[in-house]
Amino acid sequence: MQPRFLFYPQVNATGIVGAGSQMLSKWPHYFWGVPYRTISGGYFFKFSPASADCFNWRAPRFAKITVMQTSVEVPPMNQLNSIFYPKPNYDFPIFLFLHVLTKSHVIAIFNVNCPFSGQSYMARYVDPFMSIQKKYPPFEGKDRYPDWFEKYRNPATIFGVYSKDQADHLANCGLEYLQMYLKLTAETPSIDVPDRLQHIARFHNQFKSDIRNKDRGRLVLA
Repeated sequence: MQPRFLFYPQVNATGIVGAGSQMLSKWPHYFWGVPYRTISGGYFFKFSPASADCFNWRAPRFAKITVMQTSVEVPPMNQLNSIFYPKPNYDFPIFLFLHVLTKSHVIAIFNVNCPFSGQSYMARYVDPFMSIQKKYPPFEGKDRYPDWFEKYRNPATIFGVYSKDQADHLANCGLEYLQMYLKLTAETPSIDVPDRLQHIARFHNQFKSDIRNKDRGRLVLA
């Protein structure tokens, strides 16, 4: 049995949370995994009503898939982020998706975090995303790469603060990245080469450590 993939490549940025809700409700079916922890509730953020939903799943090729959706009324902010951790016997990248829509700007991070950098590996797992990015006008914004993130950058990385008029293109590009990632990972066989497995394990541990200790904004995703 193969997993089904059905996403929504055309989505208005102001409806990104709506798209997130669709993902949250449908991903368990598409990954034929089961959620092993779910957090949902309303709370107050600087005295402003807010809500958050966090889902974690396991799936045949993934040790952990986390999706978090946050909405704040004042100041207005809608956020959808997710991270896909492969099982250690698969060599495809860790996928990071973050889209934050505020009253005045957009924060976007879409990245395949690659454990290997060889030419054939990059051609398989980075070049397809570059082809997607080229379909859109150049994303012009303020890059704010923290030092710890530099080692995860590649030519397909989108990371920065952008004007709100680019929100729709960013949202659609990010969802196309996600759809491409799912297509690539569905086609990837497991590996059993000891040296490669050890390298993947070290890379995953380092990435999780960086998220936990150096990027508090995404601690829940580690």
